[in-house]
Amino acid sequence: MTAAQRRLTRAKPDSKNRCRRRATVAARHLAARHLKVARQPRDFHQKTAREFVKSYDLIVVEDLAIANMLRRPKPVTDAGAPGRHWPNGAAAKTGLNRSISDAGWGQFVSILRANAEEAGRAWVEVDPRHTSHRCEACGHAAVENRVSQAEFCCRRCSHTAHATNMPHAIFFGLDWPFMREPHENKLTATSCERSHMVSRCNCYS
Repeated sequence: MTAAQRRLTRAKPDSKNRCRRRATVAARHLAARHLKVARQPRDFHQKTAREFVKSYDLIVVEDLAIANMLRRPKPVTDAGAPGRHWPNGAAAKTGLNRSISDAGWGQFVSILRANAEEAGRAWVEVDPRHTSHRCEACGHAAVENRVSQAEFCCRRCSHTAHATNMPHAIFFGLDWPFMREPHENKLTATSCERSHMVSRCNCYS
C-alpha cells in the first residue's frame, strides 16, 4: 500500500499513468479494509475462547448442525393455482441465515475446542434437542414450557425463568440420556470428574 501511494505521488498530474496508479491505490485500500473486517470476528473468537479456557475447567457446547440451520425453506406450492406459491418466510430466514453466518458459530466452536484441547480442559458436546424447553430445575421437557420467546414456565414444577437463562439446563443435564456419545479425539469428563468441576467452579460455558 505504501509503495503504491509513493508511485502515485511521483506520477505526472492529469496523466493516464496517474489515473491507473490512483485506481491501484483505491483497490488496495479497499482490499485492506475488507481484510480487516474479515479478521475482526476471528480475533474476537480467539480472545473469547482464551477467556473461557482460562476461566473454566469444563466447557459445554451444543452440537448444532449449523449447515442444516442455514438451509433455505422449501417452497409452498399453491395447489389451487399451479405455478404459484404461498409465502414461506424466506425473507426472514435469509436475514437469520446472514446473522448466523456473520456470527461465525462454526469458526468459534472450532477455535474454542482447539484451545480447550491444548489447555487440557474437559470438552463436552450436548445434543441440542429440547435444550430450549427443558426445565433446569426438574428436567421436564415440553414445548409448552416455552410460554413465549422470552418467557419460560415449567408445566411440572412451575419453575419460571427468562429464556436467556435456560442454557443452564444444558449444564445440569450432562448425565441425562439425551447426551450424545462423544466423537473420537474429543476430551470428555466422567461423572465423577464433572461433579468435582461443578463444585470447583459452579459455572458453565
